[in-house]
Amino acid sequence: MGRKFLLLAAALILRLDLETVDCAARGEIKFYKYYDSYDDCDRRWSYCDFFFRSVKIKESSDGNVLFHRGSTSYTQDSQTYYPSVTATVDLPSNLNVYLSMEVWDKDVKYDDHIRTMSNMALTFENTIIGHSYSTTYRSGGGRLTVYYRLLSCNPGFTGTGCADCILNYYGSQCSTYCKPVSGSYTCDSNGRKTCVGKKVGSDCQDCQSNYYPDGQCDTFCDPQPGIYTCSSLGLRV
Repeated sequence: MGRKFLLLAAALILRLDLETVDCAARGEIKFYKYYDSYDDCDRRWSYCDFFFRSVKIKESSDGNVLFHRGSTSYTQDSQTYYPSVTATVDLPSNLNVYLSMEVWDKDVKYDDHIRTMSNMALTFENTIIGHSYSTTYRSGGGRLTVYYRLLSCNPGFTGTGCADCILNYYGSQCSTYCKPVSGSYTCDSNGRKTCVGKKVGSDCQDCQSNYYPDGQCDTFCDPQPGIYTCSSLGLRV
């Protein structure tokens, strides 16, 4: 009963920790290769049988967990380890994530903790969708090589690091639509319509007072009571 309760509690904590975050892209991260110069395993009879515990990807050094792997398989008697951990995550809006894991040596009775590598910052800021990149982190005698690539941008985003809005979308979330209409309006950096010439209205469909004709608004005519009025073309009559 006690063991079941602890397992349920751990699952609940992990579920709460894996919260959804505001994201602008989706990325893939592969813990490709680990090398360690540590050779004091098994009383120097052999190299270590490396494996990882608590592999995590977070949105910040102390933020929400985007990915978690409790333990990996181990390699036998080698200084080089290929952990075969690949994660696909929703990236935070700043496109930065933080990696961490514990390095252990597998033993028959008691596993030995070798080192912990944490707060390894990884940015997708200058990446291009579909292109592969790699980086290496070092901690003591440990060296971790990571491959990563940008898979997609959220709707409305495009460009290097998903930093730009797609055509005709504006704003910090690229969610404001504005398509310029020649002769009627342009769009400012926030996606607000800027009427051309003497046009006004929500869609710049009207003319300012005393400007004619409708649709062009380029002729001025100010009617003078008892002297003349203005036609729909802006001509005095």
